Amino acid sequence: MLLRRCRYVVLSWLLLVLTACHSTGNAFKSAGVDTLIPGVSTYQDAVQALEAFPTNYYYQPDGAFMARWAHVQSLLPDGIYMDRELWLLFDSQQRFIAIEKRHSVQQATQSPPDVAP
Repeated sequence: MLLRRCRYVVLSWLLLVLTACHSTGNAFKSAGVDTLIPGVSTYQDAVQALEAFPTNYYYQPDGAFMARWAHVQSLLPDGIYMDRELWLLFDSQQRFIAIEKRHSVQQATQSPPDVAP
């Protein structure tokens, strides 16, 4: 009887855990963004540094494009979200131009916050 009840509890917990989380996009290494140098680094350098391909591409008429890396994880449906997003601009020669947007992607060389004495 106790074994049956324990088995029921474990299976119920496992079912809850497996159905309660999801992820979308491509997981990427955000630390790699600090190695990219505008005008020097290429699209391939960005893919290698971030260890993932972009989730979306947005092309411009002149051949330049915006590459978007995004990854969202949820632990509970509509509960706890962890999302990261990075938009990089590349020219028509696939050279990195600038970071257009970053969300939850920290810079490695951030200065410490000012502390009042």
